[in-house]
Amino acid sequence: MPGSMNDIIVLQHSTLLHSFFNGSMPSIQYEVNNNSYNLPYWLVDGIYPNWPVFMKTIPDPQGPARKLFSNVQEECRKDIEWAFGVLQKRFAIVRNPARSWKPERLKMIMKTCIILHNMIVEDQRIAAEQLIDDDFDEPENVDRQRELRQP
Repeated sequence: MPGSMNDIIVLQHSTLLHSFFNGSMPSIQYEVNNNSYNLPYWLVDGIYPNWPVFMKTIPDPQGPARKLFSNVQEECRKDIEWAFGVLQKRFAIVRNPARSWKPERLKMIMKTCIILHNMIVEDQRIAAEQLIDDDFDEPENVDRQRELRQP
């Protein structure tokens, strides 16, 4: 239903987050600025609780390093939201409620939609390049090039 899948409800139903809290998530190790970390983190906005796994935007960053960090984090969040929005516009299955789907099925659906989206974009890019090539070809070579392209 509209409005029923806000961030907090999604958080409560997140199998990824539950697997982290239950201790069943695989361990991870990464290093940032010579500091080692073993907790995953999620980029979130200000409405989430203050948990160590939630990386919120710095509300009023002071200094160039904090401003850079805030800008990069916001860009990453916006990129993810934009990409998911593109998939929602293209595929109705991503737009509709998914509570009844099993997590493995959801993962397969999302991977399939991403692959299909990439194939469509690539096909559109190739078609546009061919159209541009045809528009800029010299008139005497156009007929010969069309003959060569036909199977």
